[in-house]
Amino acid sequence: TLLLKDSKNRELSLFVFAKPGESGCKEFFIYTRCVIVNESPYDLQYFVTGIKNKKKKEVAGQEPEGNEKFNPKIILINEPKSISFVKKDTKEVSPNVNVSAVGNHLATLQSREKTGLVELGIDVLVNSCERDIYLYTKVIRVNPRYIVVNKTEGKINVRAEGTTNTLVTLEKDVRTPFYFKEWTQTGGKNINIQYVDPDQKENWKWSAPLSITTSG
Repeated sequence: TLLLKDSKNRELSLFVFAKPGESGCKEFFIYTRCVIVNESPYDLQYFVTGIKNKKKKEVAGQEPEGNEKFNPKIILINEPKSISFVKKDTKEVSPNVNVSAVGNHLATLQSREKTGLVELGIDVLVNSCERDIYLYTKVIRVNPRYIVVNKTEGKINVRAEGTTNTLVTLEKDVRTPFYFKEWTQTGGKNINIQYVDPDQKENWKWSAPLSITTSG
């Protein structure tokens, strides 16, 4: 086991497996037991919960060290039982999400004022590092829960039911991840859509509420 520490003294364990190679050489496989791949457009900060004291600990290696090339979308991590997220710009925080088993999960991030709501899909799967010697890495994929696609002939506005401000404006054939920058419990997970007049004379009226949690 290789124990690494970042500038804040947070620890990450990597694993080494030695295998006899050709011509008397040895092959060394260096791998991680778990990795987070952020496929959402949001900048996230990750925490794990300790088994004994239940205290949240920040995951190691989430900031660049010096001038190194750094991809914040891929974070190596010690294999956790549960994980939580913070959206960096608006500070919405999620409860703990159990990632100990393979499957699909939901992470809901909400601000303290409960005025914003971000939902993320969490897919936990296992990838083979080296199939012949059974080395595996758990992959935690973070995806946007909702995507809005404009297939009309013009521009549309989208807002949360019960609010007055437009959350996103989409041109024709544009798609974008969607979350509730403004959200009310009375409006639920419903949106209104408004068609924008291409002649810019007067926008159409807002639509009736549309649920984004049901298909069809």
